[in-house]
Amino acid sequence: MPLNLKSEPQKNYLLLKIEGQYLFPEAMEIIELLFKSVEENQALKILIDVRGVAGLIPSLERFHLFETFAFRYFDLKNLGKFPYARFAILGVYPIIDPGKFDETVAVNRGMTLKVTNDPAEALEWLSVASPV
Repeated sequence: MPLNLKSEPQKNYLLLKIEGQYLFPEAMEIIELLFKSVEENQALKILIDVRGVAGLIPSLERFHLFETFAFRYFDLKNLGKFPYARFAILGVYPIIDPGKFDETVAVNRGMTLKVTNDPAEALEWLSVASPV
């Protein structure tokens, strides 16, 4: 099953659900679709739920995904496509790295982002109280 992105605007945040089998080229395309949804909704708080993604992400691909994610965010933000945004990524191993390598890559490039496997922690990070 290819990767799919589903956008579900909530009261205080944008919920983006990604599901399917991980493949690097598709994941890179999902980044573009994800930011299109952020722009359309002018979201300030975004919860990206990747718990429905299966597969393994090699370290180098993980690095490129999160570097691209960060650089694309700032490219679009600087073009005025959307305002400053705060991101939480909710997932499980092996899609998210328990050592937080993915988070480190994005944060070191200036993003306000948290990667977690705990829905409550993700919502707390976004300062919202809706259930996932």
